[in-house]
Amino acid sequence: MKLNPMRNQFYIYEILEAIDSHFVKDETGKDRDCPFNEALKQVYSEFQDLKRNWKYPFEEGETYYTIEYSNLHEKYVVEESCWDDQSEVMHDENPDKQYFKTREAAIGEARELQ
Repeated sequence: MKLNPMRNQFYIYEILEAIDSHFVKDETGKDRDCPFNEALKQVYSEFQDLKRNWKYPFEEGETYYTIEYSNLHEKYVVEESCWDDQSEVMHDENPDKQYFKTREAAIGEARELQ
């Protein structure tokens, strides 16, 4: 099964975090040289390549959510948007911006930032 990077972006971040947390460490906390870690490194590398090859995380017309800081309210707020040409321009300017597929996921992350 081939992953579609446009549809699986959010899962790939979770997969990368999960892989990173499962490396076998030695007593100093460094990754051990072992076959298991070598296999994990290969998988991790493939997911990193997939992540680098994304152009845009959504298709035109899809709803997405971001977290923005509101100076007026002095807190983080969730913004709902619809992916369009302007979204692509903003994404090109800041490709590391975090997007959410659901309002609930964005709200949960915003609460962590407060």
